Amino acid sequence: MHSLQDTQHQFCQALAIVRTLPDDGPLQPSATEKLRFYGLYKQATQGDCTLSPPPATNKIQYAKWKAWQTMKSLNPVQAQKLYVNLLAKLLLEFIEDHPEHDQYVEFLQYLQLDDLLPGN
Repeated sequence: MHSLQDTQHQFCQALAIVRTLPDDGPLQPSATEKLRFYGLYKQATQGDCTLSPPPATNKIQYAKWKAWQTMKSLNPVQAQKLYVNLLAKLLLEFIEDHPEHDQYVEFLQYLQLDDLLPGN
């Protein structure tokens, strides 16, 4: 069981990792995952979306709005936990497919999620 402080620390660490993933690096979240990260981030940092939807013709802004709107009613701590879990899931899938990339194992350790590593 994690304390609120632990959750916030993990969330900040996860943000740092996601923000530093190189655009041309081996770990690339899908468009759907990127939108989920966006929606969870907005919910965790700003709460429920109160903005009017942008025109559907503005596909990028509409997709972002919808991703945030989908998270409505999650409290910020839940959104933080889901953000960390989404990153952990991506890292674990990558580690399973590319065990030679030790950097991603280090990311899980950095998030203090060592217990999720294969073999633990």
